Amino acid sequence: MRLGKYTSKTFQIICWSTTLAMSCFLAAVCLMVFHVNLSTINDWLETAVQRIKWQQVRAMAPHFVNASYWIPYWCAIILMFLYKERVRFMFWLNKFSLFGLILTSLLFISNQAVRQFWPEICGRSENFLHPRPYENCQLFFVSGAVVTGLSLLAIFCLRNRQWIVKVMLAISSICLLFAALLQGSFFPLQLLIAVGIAAVAAGIGYVQITLTNQEHYYGFNKNLKV
Repeated sequence: MRLGKYTSKTFQIICWSTTLAMSCFLAAVCLMVFHVNLSTINDWLETAVQRIKWQQVRAMAPHFVNASYWIPYWCAIILMFLYKERVRFMFWLNKFSLFGLILTSLLFISNQAVRQFWPEICGRSENFLHPRPYENCQLFFVSGAVVTGLSLLAIFCLRNRQWIVKVMLAISSICLLFAALLQGSFFPLQLLIAVGIAAVAAGIGYVQITLTNQEHYYGFNKNLKV
């Protein structure tokens, strides 16, 4: 593939993804070298969250953290997207569905593997002390990561006139992550890992959509936000 086929937006996504990966690697090295206790970071983040006094938010957190609670909301997003994008609706629905299915499968398999082979790193080690241990061993917040990834992919790919779809997806992503943190279902660092995975997956998805379709369809990039 010729270098000229890469768009400036694609280069930005590649550069940001590479920078994020290198930053995570350097952070992991620093944690290992300086023997940073992760429970201290978790305790500090949890203390900051527990200071929130919004009783309405705390009352709705058990509902917000449940993915099935959001099904009518996500159906409304699909209908809104159909109204805004009649011509390429099936194309984008196929791409977003495939992205969500692949990311969900990978995270689910990873959770099962961690539960089976490395249960000590799944919230039960000494470095991950928690005031209320959760029963199900889950290293990754699957629904939060998938919705966040879909939200970021929509921001990368869809045009500006689809802003209402982007905002609605972003709201559901933020509410899911925030409710999981308030409920104590996941450690703060686990949620940050979920957001990082979602960002990397969305960047890879955007690059794949852009480059693959530029190979076969001239002028396809008009469908993407540039």
